[in-house]
Amino acid sequence: MSWSHLLQRLRRGNVLRHVLLLLCIALVSLAAIIGANLIVGSSLRQLDRQLANEEVKLELNNLLQQRLLRLQGDLQSISLSSSAREYGVHDRNARRLLGEILALLHVLEHGGVFEERYLVNFGNEEEVSRRLEYKNSKQGRLALEIIELKSHLEELQGLSREFSALIFQREQLSDAGSPPEQSRQLDRKILFFFKGIQPFFGRILEGANRMYHESHLHLRQISVERLRLEQKGNQWFIIISGGAVLLLLTLGMLLLRDIRLILGERDQAHELARETRDNLAKDIELRTRELQQGNEQLRREVAERKQAQDTVRSQADFLHNTIEALDHPFFVIDADSYRVILKNSAAAILGTSSQVSCCYQLTHRRALPCDGREHPCPLQEVRRTGRPCIVEHLHYGPQGQARYVEVHGYPLFDHEGHVAQMIEYSLDISEKKAAEQALQRSNQELEQRVVTRTRELAEEVQLRRAAEKAMQKE
Repeated sequence: MSWSHLLQRLRRGNVLRHVLLLLCIALVSLAAIIGANLIVGSSLRQLDRQLANEEVKLELNNLLQQRLLRLQGDLQSISLSSSAREYGVHDRNARRLLGEILALLHVLEHGGVFEERYLVNFGNEEEVSRRLEYKNSKQGRLALEIIELKSHLEELQGLSREFSALIFQREQLSDAGSPPEQSRQLDRKILFFFKGIQPFFGRILEGANRMYHESHLHLRQISVERLRLEQKGNQWFIIISGGAVLLLLTLGMLLLRDIRLILGERDQAHELARETRDNLAKDIELRTRELQQGNEQLRREVAERKQAQDTVRSQADFLHNTIEALDHPFFVIDADSYRVILKNSAAAILGTSSQVSCCYQLTHRRALPCDGREHPCPLQEVRRTGRPCIVEHLHYGPQGQARYVEVHGYPLFDHEGHVAQMIEYSLDISEKKAAEQALQRSNQELEQRVVTRTRELAEEVQLRRAAEKAMQKE
């Protein structure tokens, strides 16, 4: 690999790394912005819930102050009531207000829902309710102001009962027509009792005002905290966005520089490609001439090979025709396995079974190679001597008929000089063998006749000699 290719690959690798780094920074920046927005948004939503809750608490404290002021007015109206009916109206209002005040204190202490009812329209003919839900997140802590206010209200309830008893006593004296002096004395007592309630009621209002101001202060603190958190979130957004933009610009400049380098290398590559293309045309022309020469030579070689194949085919046909022209069985036998590799049509007189593959199976119907003096194996003799041999065998035809044959074996050697195959052909000498046997029998009969005649002549000679001797004696 050349240095230019190596530098080009390195620069392309830098471009790829810069692109991947650019994408990573963009994704990380986006994830950081989204994460910061989620965190800040979650905190802001929590502060908004706290802010809304504190606003409800502030509204409940405001309602508590209003109810206390109205209760104070009703108590004053009770002290100034001139009839039982007027007293009953103000007393019911005072009891209702006291119950609402206790309900407000319960919601402020434990949390819950307070339902405020309003009378609307000119004649108070329609009533509208508003639900104020407050969640006290500090239920486990002691609310000293509320406990103190509740204790003052319990004392106020006791004083109110005593005050109501005095008012009720005054109404009874008025109805009974008691002396004016006694009524004035009771009025002074009621006025004195009411004046004693006023400072006590002032302490209750002071506690309620303190609760209202504390709630208002807490509301302001939450608002300030929310504003600070929102500003901090904006600052983080500006910092992350600015840093991401700065990094992206830096990587963009590096990427632009690498792209310019690649474009310059591309122009150089185009110039080099043009020169290479010109040189390639010359190389192609030269290569074309070489290929034409090679094709011409290949064409000649193909023609020569085809001619050689035709020659080999004609020689094979000649050899096949020659072998087929023989009227006696002709075999080519493998020297190691005794398997018949090639045979002519005349070998069909020995059988054509496809299961028979060895010479001894085909000619002798044996399971083992030929051996012994009666059937010496020509293949073993050829392998032993490396020379041709002739033996006589008794072969069997397809119907089992026996034929005397003269087996000729000729060795075929491999490139190492070992006997690889053997050519075997068999000549039928059955008639010759029969003639020899007949001649042998004739010779034996003639010899027997000669012996018999000789014996007869010898006996005749002996008889003649005996007769001659007898005649001589006479």
